[in-house]
Amino acid sequence: MTTLQLLLDRAAIEDVVARLAHTQDDKDFAGFGALFAEQVRLQMSGQDGARVLSRDEMAELGRSVLGGFTSTQHLTSNVLCDVDGDTARCRASVQAYHHVPTDPGVADWCIQRNRWELELRRDAARSAPDAGAVTIDNVEVRIVRAGTTDYEWIARAPLVRARPGTVERFSDFPLVMYAERNTGNVVRPDGQCSDDSDKLAELRGIVRHVRRLYG
Repeated sequence: MTTLQLLLDRAAIEDVVARLAHTQDDKDFAGFGALFAEQVRLQMSGQDGARVLSRDEMAELGRSVLGGFTSTQHLTSNVLCDVDGDTARCRASVQAYHHVPTDPGVADWCIQRNRWELELRRDAARSAPDAGAVTIDNVEVRIVRAGTTDYEWIARAPLVRARPGTVERFSDFPLVMYAERNTGNVVRPDGQCSDDSDKLAELRGIVRHVRRLYG
């Protein structure tokens, strides 16, 4: 049976696949390495056996392989996920375009078509609830009194109450209040906007969307 947790896991895995592609194309090799565990078992087609590399070695491998290309584009599709608790296997079709500098009249690109087969493991230490102690460097408290200029718009800021087990799964600081001051426009107590009605409608849509997500 498909559950909300399974859908969230699949979305997270697809995000990893997309980041694998984008970090290579952006030549963000630090970000590329950060996607891997401390130790990685790497097996590539055309090579006998698998190698065990560290996260830093994976980043350096990406740099050495892709650094000479002018540009690349990795297109991924058909992402298939098999989730089992805190582990998952994923297979994705990949078409990789590579551009190289050449003399005029000489082909300056090549395309590789293959697939990625990934094994992923959830790392609780890198998730928000288990990330450890949080240090707050600066706290600013300002009392807004009735009758002041800012009181009217701050007092009417919508409250967002998240159900337990939702927002805090992704952030140590769940959103509890949101307010935006739109200078030149006044939101009246009846909920109407004197000028920018499109902006008001957009904010209402955001609040309704959050309510649908978090109840």
